[in-house]
Formats: sequence, C-alpha cells, structure tokens
Amino acid sequence: MLGLVWNPALDGGETVPAMSAKVKNLVAKLAEVCWDGGSLDGGELQELLVEADVLTGVVVNEPCGERCRCAEYDVAPPWVCYRLTEAFK
Repeated sequence: MLGLVWNPALDGGETVPAMSAKVKNLVAKLAEVCWDGGSLDGGELQELLVEADVLTGVVVNEPCGERCRCAEYDVAPPWVCYRLTEAFK
C-alpha cells in the first residue's frame, strides 16, 4: 500500500485545501486503488464515501422516492438508504 500524503502546494486551487481531512483521505485511497491497478465494487466505494462523510445512512421503512433502490433488495424493511450529506448537496 502506498503512503500517500496530501501536498497542498501542488493542488493549484483554493478549494482543495479547504476539503476535510476525511475527503482528502478518500481521494488518496481512490488514487491508490487506481495506481495499483485495482478496482472497487459499489459496496466498497459506498463504505469509503460513508467514512469520508460524503454519504450518510438513513433508516427508512418505505421507498423514499422514484429513484430509491432500497426496496429492490430482497429483504423486508427497515432499510438503510444512503444519501449525500449536507456538505455535498
């Protein structure tokens, strides 16, 4: 595993250094997977996004909208529906 370190001197913009440490870590992990020739499945990516506070899980008992996929799984409610946190809306 590579030991990636954030270097704000190389980002070239003002918004990148303002990112939280968790989001910087997420970007480093994604880059590491790419550089190592690996891949992520949807569940692995979802876990990383939750760890970075990009997504949050909300417990629901019915589909939360037209595009809700929670009800597609063959389990009875309640389901955990993952949504963007306020910072990423």
